[in-house]
Formats: sequence, structure tokens, C-alpha cells
Amino acid sequence: MNPEERDALAQVVSNRIQHILGEKEDLENLLIVLGKPILDTKKLQYDAMKVVTRQTEGSKGYYLKAIPEDNQNNRDFELLIEDLKQHNGKLTKQGYFCWLFDDQKTAGMKPSKK
Repeated sequence: MNPEERDALAQVVSNRIQHILGEKEDLENLLIVLGKPILDTKKLQYDAMKVVTRQTEGSKGYYLKAIPEDNQNNRDFELLIEDLKQHNGKLTKQGYFCWLFDDQKTAGMKPSKK
């Protein structure tokens, strides 16, 4: 391949890269407008039973306490905390009543009475 052909090929590759990057930006913008609510809902799908808990006794009896130190790099714990924050600190998930402590980082869980 001579230098002119190499330069021409480099220009074609560069143009194609620019085109792909433009398409990527267009798709990201479309996702923000149309798909974000759907993705946000899917992001909150988690298994509360995969959260590491400690049995603790409180004024109303025994419950499970989930703390950040026991759940490092645990996506299910992170999503539980995020879900609790979106539901004013209380929700029922997989048959458990869950609540968020004042520190906004610790969760409590006990079997739901329903």
C-alpha cells in the first residue's frame, strides 16, 4: 500500500468513527427522552434476600439489620437503600417490611404481617 492509499484509508476510517460517534450520541439522547423511565424501573429490580443482615433485638422484638459494612459491593443492598429512599423510608418487599434508619445507609427488615 502506498502512502496515498494509506492516507485515503485512514480518512475513511476516521470518517466512519465520527459517524458512529454521532449515532451513539443520537441514541443516547433518544434513550434519555423515551427510555429512561423504563430503565430506572428495571434498575430497581433486586433480591432483598441477597442483602447481608444481622439479627438484632429492638424495642418491638427481633428484626434483621442490614449495614453498609456487611454489604460492600452488594448491588442488591444498594438498590434496597435507593428503593427505600424513593418510598419515604418504608416499603414491603418479598414478604418483608423494610425501613430505612435515620442515617440513610442502614436498613431494617422483618416479616410482613400481611
